[in-house]
Amino acid sequence: MPETTLIKKQLEIDVKDFNKEEGTMNFILSSGMPDRHGEMIDQTSWNLDEYKKNPVVLWSHDAYNPPIAQMIKVGPNSDGMLEGAMKFAIDEYDFAKTIYNLLVGKFIRAVSVGFMSSTSEIINDITVLKDNILYEVSVVNIPADALALAKAKGIDISSLNIKEPMQPQVNVEGIKLEEKVGRVLSAKNRSVIEKAAAALKEVLKADTKGDKGNIIKKKYKFKKVLNEAVRELLQAKKLK
Repeated sequence: MPETTLIKKQLEIDVKDFNKEEGTMNFILSSGMPDRHGEMIDQTSWNLDEYKKNPVVLWSHDAYNPPIAQMIKVGPNSDGMLEGAMKFAIDEYDFAKTIYNLLVGKFIRAVSVGFMSSTSEIINDITVLKDNILYEVSVVNIPADALALAKAKGIDISSLNIKEPMQPQVNVEGIKLEEKVGRVLSAKNRSVIEKAAAALKEVLKADTKGDKGNIIKKKYKFKKVLNEAVRELLQAKKLK
């Protein structure tokens, strides 16, 4: 299923219980409330057949790295909410163990589901998504302040590979460069961008519908202007 066709919704999880020795966790997807887009998922209409064929749990929709867990059980509970159980790869690699510990400590509280919805219904100005086919589940969202608190509580977060914020560059006078220049781009780089923008405007001018000149000349001119725009864009792409 192409990623671009999936709806992705972040859902708050309610951890019911867990077993640290086995790296398992039982939870409920608390998604009965409308989201900020004015939509809610009908929890009673999940189709889980596709997901159960490969019930992996990813970190932040990253399909290029190994999954952090597998979904060993998932389905609607007696209250009509989607309930599941994950088994994390805590013995296989440190990253999965770190995410598991952050979930247990409630420093992470959300998953994101990737699904398709074939029907919907407007109820009290809320769009209720129905007939939902689940394809993907990802653990998501670690706020920076939660990470700091997790570290203070003794949770090893070194495997997350968090980068320190970049320090502003300072010139010999001790003045921050961004304060002195006032722009993100240097004058040279800005000039390159402006040339590329001007070249794109020329492409649009060359495609003017009102020009009734020789069609062959028009095509030649258009191609020439377009090639020039491409060259300028390639120069802009090289900027650092």
